[in-house]
Amino acid sequence: MPRCTGYCRVMSETLLNFFKENAVGVLAKCDVRMADCRHFEQFMHRVTNDEDLSSELPELKSLTKKQCLDVVRKLIKKCHQDIVNLWNISATGRIKTTVDQTLSPTELVPRFKVQYDFKTIHGLVQVVVTTVGRNATSEINFDKIKKNKIDLAIEEADHILLIAALEK
Repeated sequence: MPRCTGYCRVMSETLLNFFKENAVGVLAKCDVRMADCRHFEQFMHRVTNDEDLSSELPELKSLTKKQCLDVVRKLIKKCHQDIVNLWNISATGRIKTTVDQTLSPTELVPRFKVQYDFKTIHGLVQVVVTTVGRNATSEINFDKIKKNKIDLAIEEADHILLIAALEK
């Protein structure tokens, strides 16, 4: 990997710190959506076992078991989509975000590997954020950029990130 020096090192550290701090905030929001998801899963389990929930939710009297399960499945799917969408930074798509999540039954929050791709005129700058529990690490990859253009690519990625923050 090409070595980052001077301005490039400062800017890359700034980018990495931003993404690490962003990950901590996203993980806090993930906790809330995962709690919602777990609630819906428990509800689905209760409906599947023919438990009478009409005293808790009178609206259920008008739904069949199949309709109720369909609604709950949609809510669970929506929770998982919301969790993935929390990682998006750019509303206009200038930063491509790829989210891989692994949910272990023994963990409350999924593990994430999120890749942010910044397309600059000098090449592709990638930031990869990896989480385990509440811990997040971030690393920057600029292997596909010529050594003499790394500073310019990092600076352009910083500008793209700034514009994305202003769009939100």
